Amino acid sequence: MFLLVLFVAIGTMTSSVSAATWNIDDGADLSTIQSIINGAGVGDIISFATDGAYNLAGSINISKSLTILGNGASITGVQNANTYIFNLAVNNSAPEIFKDISISNFTLNAMSTINVANGANNITLDNLTLKGNNTNNGTGINTRGVIGLTINNVVASNFRDAIGVGGGNNTVITNSNFHDLGRNAMSFFQNAGNILVDNNNLTNAQYGIFFGGGVKHIVISNNNITGMSRIGLGLVKAAETASMINNTIVNNNIGIVIKAGDTNHGSPTQVNDILIDGNNISNNSLIGILLENIPESNIAKEINITDNNNITGNGNGYRELMNWSESEWNTEINNSFNIVKNYYIEDAPVTSPLLTITDTISTNVVKNGGKLIYTLTVKNIGNGTSDAITIDTGLLSSIANSVVTYKSTGAFSNNKWTINGLNTGDTASLVLEVQTKKAGTQNIISTLKTSTQNDTSTNPTKLTVNKDIKLSSSNAFSANKVKRNKYFYVTTTIKNTGLDNSSTFNSKIATTKGLKVAATSKSSYASYNKKSQTWTVKKVPAKKTVTLKMKVKATKIGTQKVKVTTNGKSQTKSVKVVK
Repeated sequence: MFLLVLFVAIGTMTSSVSAATWNIDDGADLSTIQSIINGAGVGDIISFATDGAYNLAGSINISKSLTILGNGASITGVQNANTYIFNLAVNNSAPEIFKDISISNFTLNAMSTINVANGANNITLDNLTLKGNNTNNGTGINTRGVIGLTINNVVASNFRDAIGVGGGNNTVITNSNFHDLGRNAMSFFQNAGNILVDNNNLTNAQYGIFFGGGVKHIVISNNNITGMSRIGLGLVKAAETASMINNTIVNNNIGIVIKAGDTNHGSPTQVNDILIDGNNISNNSLIGILLENIPESNIAKEINITDNNNITGNGNGYRELMNWSESEWNTEINNSFNIVKNYYIEDAPVTSPLLTITDTISTNVVKNGGKLIYTLTVKNIGNGTSDAITIDTGLLSSIANSVVTYKSTGAFSNNKWTINGLNTGDTASLVLEVQTKKAGTQNIISTLKTSTQNDTSTNPTKLTVNKDIKLSSSNAFSANKVKRNKYFYVTTTIKNTGLDNSSTFNSKIATTKGLKVAATSKSSYASYNKKSQTWTVKKVPAKKTVTLKMKVKATKIGTQKVKVTTNGKSQTKSVKVVK
């Protein structure tokens, strides 16, 4: 009964065959909302009150497949750039359900509103109004490494950045309006790929759409970009396979910048396969299109600016700066700022090989005498042929024997692999079958040496070789029948067929009262305690045998017994004592 009352207090649930719907009452606090979300099943629907109002003191955390329906609700969050109203982050105990999440039909008021962390798949953000409170800080939508991101019909304003997309693949942003921002309307970076930006209005920011390094496979179409104090559309540090089609890019400082060689914003790619077609690029204050720091040969070959663009009236800012009259600002000067090519003529390429070395080991723990597979891979990721290469495998002959099972190139001898050289893009592999011959622990570090770069080593790989000790024992009696007051001998033979010396252990003889140990042999590996009738065996060397001999006197007629226990294993034999 208590659980039922608590459930009704925090919200209501309806269910169907496909999914349950959880209703959140108007004005519910963060704890109540989070409790409902935590209790919902994968694929359930969370429905906020129609036109409801919520004030939250932190983030709503989502880590599983859910449909979040705002129904026109308004949520006011914390005015802190690092505290988002909706925080989508994986639960490490169940990463497989961090997907298929949609949030729709809300008005969100906070310094930062939605965050989607690495690992998410198929995220939909639709019909949202996002309102920040500081154009110097905060982000409307911040994502990292999302596969399948859809943003549709979103209005965002008064943030530093409306949208920041880092990495990921298959991003679609459509039918949205981003305005009055401190820096970026949209930014893409960290090797984000397969991006469609279509039918959006971007106004009043520093940058309209900003692409950092490594971004590729982009389509920017049917967008209106205006009022950008720096750049309407910036492809910085190069871009690969980008199409800018049917956009209106007017009244910005610079319309479009395509730039290579920048040192920020992600890994570089080449400027290639760029199409600019059907755009209105006009009345931008300084430049219509700026092609910056791009090799001269790439301008015509890789950047296609078609005649189907309207590129006019750019550069008026220079006229105003110089106080030139209309008559002084002639057609030739006017047209010179429509497309500006700040290119360079390439020098002869500098060859600079760069070698890397990696290793793998089939197992990190093996018994002495056991085998493992050790693989080395060397790559030339530079742009020139290397000099001769020597790799010290780090496997000393004193601890293991190595035999080549595969070698793509070069020679192997005395635990050293030598290669004449590697061309750009080449890879060399060496596979060794390693048989250990000494117990202990060591770090395997292989080191590459060549004249064109500093020595390069693999990360230490810990190898533990456990001792190989194989003990067996047997007991022999010189007689099974003996006269009283006469003697017989018990001989214990202990063999170690392993590769390592044994540790200390005991061998104990126990007899019935009619028998008595009269004397024992001497051994450099064992000592006998007469009182306890126990041998202490200090060790049995590898591949050696230790013999323990005891002279036993028969003192009482009858059947007597002898029990020998060696290293925990016992054997009992009977001896008949007669007159």
